[in-house]
Amino acid sequence: GPVVWVIDELDRVYFKQWGPVDHPGQHPSDDWEKVPGQKMIQLDVGRDGNVWGVATDGLVYRRVGIEAGDADADPPVPANHAGTGWEAVSDDQNGDILKVDLCTTGQAWCLRQNGAQTTVQFREGINIQDDIGTHWSNIDGTMRDISCGYDGQTWAISTGGAMYRRE
Repeated sequence: GPVVWVIDELDRVYFKQWGPVDHPGQHPSDDWEKVPGQKMIQLDVGRDGNVWGVATDGLVYRRVGIEAGDADADPPVPANHAGTGWEAVSDDQNGDILKVDLCTTGQAWCLRQNGAQTTVQFREGINIQDDIGTHWSNIDGTMRDISCGYDGQTWAISTGGAMYRRE
């Protein structure tokens, strides 16, 4: 089943592989597993299962070691839904990231605090061989929120409340 990631009120990260409730009295919210390492203020999970987050230090990290597994392999390969650790996405960060958003196309966007303004950046260089990319590029405009749709379109809300779609 799907994997759900959450952050609690103390910025700790948990995950759960969601599945059917199999036993009387079993609640679907039982059995959350704490993910060690970075404390996060925000997470996003891409369609491909990649997990990126903004840590309490304002830097972007991604979860490494997540494996879907292959029960049909000989011998079977077990799944690792929690991954093995957090890896900094880049070294060009100043601890001022507020939000990261992953698109179904594999691309990444972020909101960055730049003085009194919140700017939008796009992660350059992400491709099939490099799922981290090379650097963040500035996009014109100041926004208060950004999100990628299921179809890969990117939407943003300006600080003035207007909604934009990236062409």
